[in-house]
Amino acid sequence: MNKGYFRRILIVEDNADSAESLKLLLEINNHSVRVAADSESGLKTAQQFLPQIIICDIGLPGRINGLDLAKIFKQDEKLKSAYLIALSGYGRAEDISEAKNAGFDYYLVKPMDFDKLIKLIGSFKDT
Repeated sequence: MNKGYFRRILIVEDNADSAESLKLLLEINNHSVRVAADSESGLKTAQQFLPQIIICDIGLPGRINGLDLAKIFKQDEKLKSAYLIALSGYGRAEDISEAKNAGFDYYLVKPMDFDKLIKLIGSFKDT
């Protein structure tokens, strides 16, 4: 168990099993975690919860995908400093570049390496 940093983390992921598994793993590592299944509820939850870190799937259902959601987060005064981690099944260079351009700070390809995620969270510094 990581005895390091406590963070407020939002997971925006439409696969309920994946989201719940990730939530439990992060909670075991002493983080406060919320989950949203689509962009609309992700935005609403983020505005209420004010996460320090947002882990967001790119291929989300609804009118707004993960790339568009990242742009919205970066334009929101209360959310723009959140560390955005993209989570996607696509790992091409173009996909990663597109995510960076949308405002994501880091890109993880599914299946995600949980140890890598924990290191990323541990390296996050509040501004």
